[in-house]
Amino acid sequence: MIVYRDYFEQWLQPLAESAGLPLEPLPLQASGEGPAPDGARLLYRVSVPYADRSQRHRDMTGPLTRLVEMEWQLVWCSPDPWTAMEQCRQAIGWLWTEGVDKLEGLSAALVHVSDAQWVAEPVHGLEIRVRLRMRDSFARTSPGDIEKVHMTLKEMKE
Repeated sequence: MIVYRDYFEQWLQPLAESAGLPLEPLPLQASGEGPAPDGARLLYRVSVPYADRSQRHRDMTGPLTRLVEMEWQLVWCSPDPWTAMEQCRQAIGWLWTEGVDKLEGLSAALVHVSDAQWVAEPVHGLEIRVRLRMRDSFARTSPGDIEKVHMTLKEMKE
């Protein structure tokens, strides 16, 4: 999962830089503090870590490839709510333009951007949720052919 966090940070860093905001992880628990005293910041956290959207299949040989989605929270914290709203508006435009282009290099796709909402926990700010879709692969490590065992109905009930 750390790899996905690194991809997400790599993707969002140009957005944070263009807005002149530091990009920081969102704390898991309320800190009781408002916006950073030195100004605005952009916080992020994964809210849906791994949602498998693949169709089920019976192929049991070769590598396994899954289509997965992850949902991320982005929270703009600013002493001025109007500044947070404008930064969020500009970020939504960036996500659907430059952001989509930058995702191609990471083999991911932007699926959904939620409406902006004010949040108070764990920090005060303006939040949007961004859903990304990507492929994940797993190598099979089966020891070889698995022998089938035929059971009678009586044996199954025991």
